Amino acid sequence: MALRQSGCESPSNPENEGDRSRVKESLPQTRIGIPGACLRPGAEPPGALSNTKDSWERIKAIILNGISDMLAFYPGREMIPGWVNQALAAASGFPLETLLEMTCHQCWFQSDKPCSECPVLRCFETGRPQDSEVLQPRGRTWRVRTFPVIGESGGVEGVVKFARDITAHKKAVRKSEEKYQQLFEGLPIGIFHTTMDGRLIDANQAALRIFRCPGREQLIGLDPRRAFLNPRDNEILRLRLRAQGCLENFETRLWRWDCSIMWVNISARAIYAPNGDIVAVEGSFQDITQRKDNESRLEESEARFRGLAERSSDLIVLFDRSFKLIFWSPSTERILGYSRAELMAMRADEFMTPSQYVRVRGHVARILKNRNSESFELPMIKKDGSETIIEWTATPIHNGMEVTGIQFIGRDITIRKKAEAALRRSHEELRRLSQHLEAAREQERMAIAREVHDDLGQALTAIKFDLAWLKKKMIGADDEQVREKIDMSIKMVNDTIQSVKQIASRLRPEILNDLGLEAAMEWYLEDFSKRTGIFGRARINLSPFSAGDIPNDLCISIFRIFQEALTNVARHSSATELVVDLNYADKGLQLRVHDNGRGIDKEAIETTQSFGLAGIRERVNVLGGEMRISSLSGEGTTLKIKLPLMTGAGWPEPCPVSGQQ
Repeated sequence: MALRQSGCESPSNPENEGDRSRVKESLPQTRIGIPGACLRPGAEPPGALSNTKDSWERIKAIILNGISDMLAFYPGREMIPGWVNQALAAASGFPLETLLEMTCHQCWFQSDKPCSECPVLRCFETGRPQDSEVLQPRGRTWRVRTFPVIGESGGVEGVVKFARDITAHKKAVRKSEEKYQQLFEGLPIGIFHTTMDGRLIDANQAALRIFRCPGREQLIGLDPRRAFLNPRDNEILRLRLRAQGCLENFETRLWRWDCSIMWVNISARAIYAPNGDIVAVEGSFQDITQRKDNESRLEESEARFRGLAERSSDLIVLFDRSFKLIFWSPSTERILGYSRAELMAMRADEFMTPSQYVRVRGHVARILKNRNSESFELPMIKKDGSETIIEWTATPIHNGMEVTGIQFIGRDITIRKKAEAALRRSHEELRRLSQHLEAAREQERMAIAREVHDDLGQALTAIKFDLAWLKKKMIGADDEQVREKIDMSIKMVNDTIQSVKQIASRLRPEILNDLGLEAAMEWYLEDFSKRTGIFGRARINLSPFSAGDIPNDLCISIFRIFQEALTNVARHSSATELVVDLNYADKGLQLRVHDNGRGIDKEAIETTQSFGLAGIRERVNVLGGEMRISSLSGEGTTLKIKLPLMTGAGWPEPCPVSGQQ
């Protein structure tokens, strides 16, 4: 069996015959203990080959050299091989002749002494097969298996060695182990490996981090069953593993290394031995404490929301993004007459008109797009067919950055709307009454002015003429005292006639009708300056208007407000100058009166005892305008009036603007 060269050489070569003789002599004539085969040296093959030794040797050579594993036979403890195959020669790099003269440790380790764990020597010593891995100094790894050759006496008479180069396999395994270790350590979830009785074998870095454990050494070997906050959960986990072999998403609470409590989600599977026993458990776990806390807060929030909704007198309605009803508060039965069960079974368009439904969908679309709240009033149909008015506030419901639904909070404002309508009617009636009273007052003033001017003026004029006639008749008379008395009477009558004209003008200035608003205001301001000594300047610009553009009542009201403002300046301001502005702006007339007086405090402005300001405010309110007063101590007072220009039936006959006819 031991061949120095290829088994295919010619058997007639004398040198080959010598080699075979030496191999045959070196092998004991006994059975070789190799599992699955029995080889007795010198045994002859059956049949036609039994008379041909060369053919048998050739077959043995073909078999040995056809095996990819390296084979060698060591007949003694000297470790010098009796035969080797071509695979061993190719792997070692030595010729067959050289290998048959070298020991195993000289061939592979260039050493004069065998290694301490030599599998060939252990096989000689123990008489049992050996299996080991041997690392060659050049970096090669061999899987070595040795089998004893048992002689008839029962002793070990030789050892057959099988060797295989597993360097590439070891590298692949090592690389795979490195990848596994990287994956094992790099996963963000905790990975564990325990025995069935609970002893921890291994855990990754994520497990240490989740447990807040300072190091792997402190964790390995501990009994994780002691980490369960509820020991019953541990028993349930073990029972499920025994019954099912695995479990998923098992939630429980554990103690951390620092004695804090955490929620974890565990998934695990059992590892079975060949006999069917569970020898280990491997699995993963995740820290779900934050999620559990969020769920707890969410439950508390939902409980508070439902408690609020149950006690709220307002309507509370929740819709999802598709405008599907999710929730109605109990107050709906009191306000709309429907029970919550009825409303949950209804569509939103069943208790409103089609146009109202389209309007609500428009609000919903804008809320989902812009993520802003909106408020609106909406009439709704009650169960009994009557109508109620609900004031809704719609707010988007956020889940992170996503809008998941809309919350509607509604308040029944039917009574309030009726009260507002009644109040508006009352205000309108009061406004019309005030307009009527003002018109009546103006008519009365006009009548008084006309009567004073016409009747009293005519009477005074007649008296004046009579006195003049008496004076002429008394020419030449000697009664000088009578003539002086008549002259004094004539002068008094003239003064009275002038006073009557002034009184009539103040009651109803004819210049307002004759020359227009601008001329009337300039005349009155000039007269005011003469009477009070307060220098006044008017800046009136009504150029956008032509004759008849401004209604007569509005002209009168502006003039009366102007009169009252100047009266207040004369009475209270101690001013020396004032400026009056009247112009068109913002689709209306704006009147501004500013003086340089001592000013007026806020309390005096708001007091009801200020009848001058109250009269101005009443006139402005009747005309639907705005009044503002600003004042600083020592810097004077400014009165601003803004009056809208009403058209059509809102104002009666027009008046001239600048006296055009």
